[in-house]
Amino acid sequence: MPGTAAVPRVAASAPANGRQGPRGRLESLCDAGSFEPVRSSAVSPRLGARGCDGDGVIAGLAAIDGRPIACFAQDSSFRGGSLGEAQAETITRLLRLAGRARVPVVGFIDSGGARIQEGTAALCGYARVFRQNSLLSGIVPQISLIDGVAAGGGCYSPALTDFVAMTERSAMFLTGPAVVGEVTGERIGSADLGGPRVHRANGVCDLVATDGRAAAALARRLLGYLPQHAGGELPRTPLDLPLFDLHLHLRRGRFGRGGRVVIHLQLVPLPLQLDGVERVAALVVDRLDIPVPVPVGA
Repeated sequence: MPGTAAVPRVAASAPANGRQGPRGRLESLCDAGSFEPVRSSAVSPRLGARGCDGDGVIAGLAAIDGRPIACFAQDSSFRGGSLGEAQAETITRLLRLAGRARVPVVGFIDSGGARIQEGTAALCGYARVFRQNSLLSGIVPQISLIDGVAAGGGCYSPALTDFVAMTERSAMFLTGPAVVGEVTGERIGSADLGGPRVHRANGVCDLVATDGRAAAALARRLLGYLPQHAGGELPRTPLDLPLFDLHLHLRRGRFGRGGRVVIHLQLVPLPLQLDGVERVAALVVDRLDIPVPVPVGA
C-alpha cells in the first residue's frame, strides 16, 4: 500500500489480541497497491508531544475490484482509538471528498468514543462527522465495519450509515459494562451489552463476520451489488452469483376486487437470514412462496 509508511507511529501489525491493525484491515479491504493516504501527518493540536501522526486513524482513497472508494480505519493502539479534533477533521474531509467524487465509503470502527483530553473539541468533531454521514445518506453507499469496540460517540456514526457489519468478538454500546455496573449494580459483559447477537436482534447490525478479514471480504462482496452513487449503474453481477426469485402474493383486500397479484423479487444471495424477509413480507402479503432457489434464466 503505497504511502502508508508516512504514518510511522500508527500500528503496522496486529495487536496482541490477534486482531488486525488499521493497515492490515485496509490491506484486506482494498485492491493491492491502490491505497493512497490523506492527512497522514495530521497531529492533534491539543496533545502536544503526546500526539501521533495521523491522530489514530488511517484514511485515504483506494479501489475495490477496480472501482474507486474512500476508506478509513481507526487505530485502537493510540489512546483507545478515541476521536479527537484532528481525527474528526480527517474523517470529515474524507466524507466530503467521497461526496464530491460520488464514491462509496467504508470505515473500520474501533474506538472508545470521544477523547476526554480534548473535551468539547472532540464532541464537536463527532457532530461534524455525523453531519457528513447524514449529508451522504442516499447519495453514496456507506458501510461500517465494527472490529473491536465502538463505544460512546463511536456508536452513532455507524448507525447513520447504510450497512453495519460486526465481527463475532466486537461490541457496540453508548455506556460500557463498568459504568452500567457502577450506576445500576447490574453485572454484564460486553457481548451481552452490545455484541453482534444483541444488535442483530435489534436491527442495528446487518451482517456478522468471524473476524476483520472476513468483514472486509463481506464489504467487498456487498459493494459488488451496489452502484457507486445514487442513480449510478449497477455493477455487472458475476455469472457465478445467481439471482433467486421470491413470489409474493399481495393481500387481496388491498385491491377491493378479490384479485391476486404476484410480484417477483430478485434477491442476491447475501448472507442474510431469510426469516427476516419472511417477517417483513407477512405484514403485506397473504402468502409467501419460497421455492427451491433456481438461478434466474436457468
